[in-house]
Amino acid sequence: MIYVATCTKCKVQYVSSTANEFKVRFRNHKSAMLTNETTCELAVHSNKEKHHMSDFEFIVIETIVNESDNNIDRRLLTKEAFWCSQLCTLQPYGLNKRSEFNSKNRIGSTWWPLSVYFCTIKGLVFSVNLLLFYQDF
Repeated sequence: MIYVATCTKCKVQYVSSTANEFKVRFRNHKSAMLTNETTCELAVHSNKEKHHMSDFEFIVIETIVNESDNNIDRRLLTKEAFWCSQLCTLQPYGLNKRSEFNSKNRIGSTWWPLSVYFCTIKGLVFSVNLLLFYQDF
């Protein structure tokens, strides 16, 4: 599933995906905030700004079905990149970092620019590259 976390105090968002149950991923974020982890952007923001878990709203925005090809990880990452571009959650407008898509925690993957999407923030139009997932087999 793809979900968005919104900081209700700062009005910034973070998009992520998980193949696990949402409650498991939610507990991971909560733990990262409590232990001051620097690998989780929500925890970094929360601890830097002295926020609490109650300052964040989590909403599942899309559910991905595991089809017979078993490429659920690829579909999740592709959709995550799509939603990051649609919601303008890449830094400095949101909490997502472009480097997250090339993280060692992700499956062996490469991201390529596919096309440009536009988003509007406070009346200004910004272009955001939509990323296409490519994996060598």
